[in-house]
Amino acid sequence: MAKPIMVVGMMLLGTMCRAAEPGSEHLAAKAEWERKLSGIHPGLAMPSVHHILKKMGKRRRQWFERGKERKPHDLYWLEKNGSWRLHVAYTVDWAVESFEVFRPSFADVLDRIPKGRYPYLKLIHESPGFRGASFDPARLIRAVNGLHPLGKDGALEAMSAYLRLSRDPTVSYKYDLGGQRIFPVLRLLFVRKDGDPMAPVTDTQTGKLRPGKPRGGDWPLYPFALVDDIPFRVAVLSFRSGPSRNPAAYVEYARKRCVLRDRPLVPRGSPMSAADHLVSSARWRRMCPHAEQAEPILQQACTAIRHLFEPRGSSRIFMLDWKESARAARALSARWDAKAQAFVSAPRSG
Repeated sequence: MAKPIMVVGMMLLGTMCRAAEPGSEHLAAKAEWERKLSGIHPGLAMPSVHHILKKMGKRRRQWFERGKERKPHDLYWLEKNGSWRLHVAYTVDWAVESFEVFRPSFADVLDRIPKGRYPYLKLIHESPGFRGASFDPARLIRAVNGLHPLGKDGALEAMSAYLRLSRDPTVSYKYDLGGQRIFPVLRLLFVRKDGDPMAPVTDTQTGKLRPGKPRGGDWPLYPFALVDDIPFRVAVLSFRSGPSRNPAAYVEYARKRCVLRDRPLVPRGSPMSAADHLVSSARWRRMCPHAEQAEPILQQACTAIRHLFEPRGSSRIFMLDWKESARAARALSARWDAKAQAFVSAPRSG
């Protein structure tokens, strides 16, 4: 089993690396941003950098290196979606040491990833984490199914490697790495050895994981629910419940008390049908009695199949127009394609 996994992994790796090669449009966009930022140069004082970017309406995110010197760094999103960014590194005297205009790509951290593990860490990185209404069930399914062939030890090794990568502040800030991304994947990829379906809860006194009954037992995978093998984030009211805030603690819990689920996720039916079933259930009504509280679940279902009804490159603000999207989504007969690991339009009968 290990050899085919490695072959598939290396094929994915080659494809991902080729996709990361910059084209003429990429180079032209970078040159234009560098022209706009030509006032920044090595030796420029930090306040002057802040003044230039403030005039452009850009906000910064700052962090400091570890160690005695604790050199500061600034990160600016040059475009609202973060597709182009500016990273400025300063000396201990808070003058520009170096700066870089870049388009973030997970392939940029390839040299920091254990050999043969890049495709699996990329799946973790692309999983939805805790994004609320914009949570994408399809991305989580792909991550769970992609890690499943690695087996328990291999999957946990990939999780640990991603956590180590996310602890480097320069890499984590520049490329949006976050250890919280592993929680949804672990929640669905592993089950308890004792057969109890209840996922662990966080002890409010110690912060450690322990067996429990999240939300009175209605939601064994809380803050997630699995309907027809399609996951939804059901914690629409609070971010406090659910897994431990320490990602490493959950990895260790899975290592000691869990086994790998017996098969990959195989969604049955469309995300909209699963969402409708979930929000009409008695357990949902007990937790969320108001009709408007179902909206994030329906939005998540739309997100999973938006590529089937929304033109690529559309500038329409999807989440503000989600009710129209829901109507379009219900008109589709979407099904899960196990080979493509994506929802596709099912052929209509007749």
